[in-house]
Amino acid sequence: MWSALFRLNGVDAVCVPMRVDPPGLGAFLEGAKALRNFVGLIVTIPHKAASLAHVGSLTERSALVGAVNVIRLDALSSVPPMSSSSCFVIGSMCQTCSVC
Repeated sequence: MWSALFRLNGVDAVCVPMRVDPPGLGAFLEGAKALRNFVGLIVTIPHKAASLAHVGSLTERSALVGAVNVIRLDALSSVPPMSSSSCFVIGSMCQTCSVC
């Protein structure tokens, strides 16, 4: 669904499901920051609450509810809430993209 929406809106990105075991979340996020074409991800359960510890800048809502839905890896910050999805976003997304 997300990849199709990206295409329709001219965003050069795809949504790829990835399995990350809870103990490996920190290592995964650190490794993801090193990838130049991996700009963000949609966080799913069981990682929503645990992701708070890895995000440098939280939205007010994320801080209030104690969970993260979307992370931008360029600054390891949460972004305004979106629908939950079981995928991670990769690609070369534009800085002003309305999707994120």
